Formats: sequence, C-alpha cells, structure tokens
Amino acid sequence: MSRLTVAKALTLPALRGTRVLAGANGLDRIIECATVMEVPNITRWLRGNELVITSLYALRESPEEQVRLIADLDQVGIAALLIKPKVYVDRLPDRMLQEADARAMPVLELPVETPYIDVLNAVMAEVFRRSSVRRYEADMVEDLLAGVIADPAQLQARAEEVGWNPQGGAVAAVIHIDPPQERGVNGGVLSRLCDRVADEVRAAVRGGNGLVAASGSRVRVVLASGREGVPVPRSLARSLLQSVQQDLARRGVATLSIGIG
Repeated sequence: MSRLTVAKALTLPALRGTRVLAGANGLDRIIECATVMEVPNITRWLRGNELVITSLYALRESPEEQVRLIADLDQVGIAALLIKPKVYVDRLPDRMLQEADARAMPVLELPVETPYIDVLNAVMAEVFRRSSVRRYEADMVEDLLAGVIADPAQLQARAEEVGWNPQGGAVAAVIHIDPPQERGVNGGVLSRLCDRVADEVRAAVRGGNGLVAASGSRVRVVLASGREGVPVPRSLARSLLQSVQQDLARRGVATLSIGIG
C-alpha cells in the first residue's frame, strides 16, 4: 500500500470541502504526521513530511512573515500547509501563494466549521493504517534478502500479511536514486524523492507479485512468480523496472540505476 500523499488525504471525509489555494504541483508530497502550528518559529519542532494546520494566529499582524513562512516550511520539507482562514487572517497575501506555487508546496484552505481534531485524527489514522502494511512489507524484503526466513510456514504467514504469494522462483533488484543536482537539497527533499520512486516502483511491480522496500537513496524489490517451480524471467523484472526508470527520467523526477540479481 502506498504512503499517504496530500492528494489522497484530500479524499478523506474529514477534509471534505478543503480547497487547494496554491502549490498544486506538490500534491504528491508524502504526509507522515499532522500537527497544529499556532506559535512562532514552528520550524524548530518540525522534521519534515508534516501536514501543518494553522489559523496563522501567531503571524496575523505580519504579511511579510506569512510570506517568509512558506520558504521556512519548505526548507524543512513539510507536506502541506492547511490554513483555517477568516478567523485571524481574512486574506492570504498574493506573494505567499505565489511563493507556494514556485516551490510546489501545497497551501490548503480548511472549511471554518471543521475542527482541527477531526483532521488530526483522520490523517493520523490513515497514516498508521498505511504505514503498518508498508513496514511489514519493508521488513519482509530485508529479511528475504538477508536470508533469515528459513521456515516455510513463517514465510507463508508473513507473506499473507502483505498480500504476497511467495511460491516459485524469485528475482531481487536494487534501484539506486541519483541525488538531485540542485544545491541546497535537504533531507526532506531526498526522503520525498525516495518515497515517490518507491510508490512508482510499487505500482509497477504489484501486478507482477512484487514487494518493495525503500530507505535512503535505494529501493529494493523482490519478485516471485507465485507458481511453484516456475521461475521469474529476468526479462520481466527488467521490463517492469526499466519502464519506471524511463518514465521518471522523461518526467524529470529522478535518474535511476538498476541492478537485478
């Protein structure tokens, strides 16, 4: 199961009626948690990939700081800024929204009647639901590649948890993500890029009975045929992964190197 993106979060019932004000090109950013910001210098407590919810109370008197907030939050690598408007700030500065568009950092408008707690609970529940499956999947990939799953019954039980068929021969692949060339690329940007590549790979190999794990600048893949005694053709693995490699390069998302064994 893929990680929760801003676009997917917008489909949650708790976020019904939320509008995208700016940064629509960043709706594929990953949300790992949600937090409320009603104090200055919020970036000191952020790690990246947060959905930051605010009424802009702490910055209500300073349009300049509201504009600067976008750059500060983007530098940390948050997922999106969700604002409840018309409570303390009647209108967002045009330059704030322009800055968000330039950085592809989503700025969202939450309906005034929607309580923060409803959004926090809904987003975190969805994050936990998705991350638990992904964690099981990642752990299984690492254990398969390390050769520590020796008991067939254990293998079958763990495979069922992630919806994978371990029967038949298997092929493993490692995808290395070349770091972006831009200066000042931070850990949040690299983490989002790795997550995005992993999601693209996962979508490509799921139909081919594949498992995916991502960390740092690498994505690991295990493909099984799902049929006893039937090996996975390396040509199939190569074709699936090269299609992702070529598509991401064409779209300017990432440059990948692939090793299949």
